[in-house]
Amino acid sequence: MNKRIKITMIVIILLILIIGTIIIVSYNKNYKKHNDYDTSDLDNLPKEISLEYAIKEGYFVINNVDNKIYNKDILDNFIKNTEFNSKFRVASKIKIAVYNTDGYPTIYEIEYNEKGYILTTDATRNNIIPREITINDNIPSKFYGITLIEHSEFNAMSISLALYAQIQYDNTNIKPYEEIEIARYPLDSKIVNREINPNEVTTIDIEKGLILEGESQNKITLNQEEIYDMFEIINSLNFTKETCDGIPNYCIKINSREKENYKNYGIEVYSNAYHITSVQKGEAIVPKEQAEKLSKILNKYYK
Repeated sequence: MNKRIKITMIVIILLILIIGTIIIVSYNKNYKKHNDYDTSDLDNLPKEISLEYAIKEGYFVINNVDNKIYNKDILDNFIKNTEFNSKFRVASKIKIAVYNTDGYPTIYEIEYNEKGYILTTDATRNNIIPREITINDNIPSKFYGITLIEHSEFNAMSISLALYAQIQYDNTNIKPYEEIEIARYPLDSKIVNREINPNEVTTIDIEKGLILEGESQNKITLNQEEIYDMFEIINSLNFTKETCDGIPNYCIKINSREKENYKNYGIEVYSNAYHITSVQKGEAIVPKEQAEKLSKILNKYYK
């Protein structure tokens, strides 16, 4: 009898250990895949995303460790490009990194196309369970627009996908669309503007037409003020892999003290718009405000 009890106890203990292991493993998975959506863009990100990396890569950054936000101009441009009342909503993408008070980031990727928004939340680097990737691709553009909403009672500003249309549901069993709050930052957050790192940019050259090996045709070098303007234009863009496959009218060459920071971009000129192209990043439509700066530079040297 005692032997049976011992065997039973051993079996129960083993079952508890097995179940416990399964639970721990499931909670400590790096992420959960979405069956119908490609997460390769997020999968290819570094295992650790430092504050410096996120700022340099053009994320809008909320740092709750020291109450600062970075690259707000990138967020502002994304909102201008895709907001509900915008006359021409532009296909765009933005990454947002929110560092909690312990310094761990949650990465949000918001992509907009003519059908709507896709919100991907990557909590795989956080210190809060569950650490997973979740995707919401049911955010129709005919109902939703992105905006900033002030909550003065909480001293907070929220980045939200707000509803801009009244929706009538024929089926009461359908889950109604609701406002989606993505992230918040304190109203008194210090806005840190980006500066040009001399190791990252020394000079910027523009050439008319395609750059051919060994040729220097119609090349001009921007002055310091124009470098800041061009740097701001490029770093405020939201690139997408979808391209128009056009031929660049101008080529931008960013020179640097460090070889890895050398960059080339193309400028495609259309009747009412500029497109900036990059082999690595894809293509971006230059917003109106930035297009005026770009036009001023080009018209100065190429009339």
